[in-house]
Amino acid sequence: MCGRYYIDAEARELGRILREAEQGPGSSMAQATMKVGEIFPTNIVPVLGAHGAALMKWGYSGYKNRVINARSETAIEKPMFRKSLLERRCLIPASGYFEWQRTPSGGKTKQKYALYRPDKSICMAGLWRQEQGEELPVFVILTREAGAGIAHIHDRMPVILPEALWSPWVSAAADPVRLMEQAIQTVAFRAV
Repeated sequence: MCGRYYIDAEARELGRILREAEQGPGSSMAQATMKVGEIFPTNIVPVLGAHGAALMKWGYSGYKNRVINARSETAIEKPMFRKSLLERRCLIPASGYFEWQRTPSGGKTKQKYALYRPDKSICMAGLWRQEQGEELPVFVILTREAGAGIAHIHDRMPVILPEALWSPWVSAAADPVRLMEQAIQTVAFRAV
């Protein structure tokens, strides 16, 4: 699961994306509320699609709550995600993401970790759609089983695509299942 991530506005790679999203389509109100720093579900953030950067809102409307993640292994089977997986894929640029691990003492205490690629921004694979009543498109982050080096923190992680797959991912012609099989499995982590 990926319940929060972060965007370092000072990161060189992300600066261009932030500027492009601010100047792209969308209302001035949406542009004024674009978030950087720690990103929470329902925040308005920059997302990369086939036509460049745009602003989107994090979370599909679900049956009871917002749906913020989709399991990559079953997305093709789920009516909520199938059409988006086949036709509307996006990339969510970030500096990294957060996960929480239960502390050995048990109880409700959890240790927060930042997970990232040293000296590189990441792009998480996502799906988007336009929903009735929403001014902006909405997106979810695809998740997968965690890589061996971080499974002790959390059993799931975002599908993080290497840069060579960014353009094929947003192309409707590419096979999304095959691309997800090539996701990055190793990330660094630190307690925060």
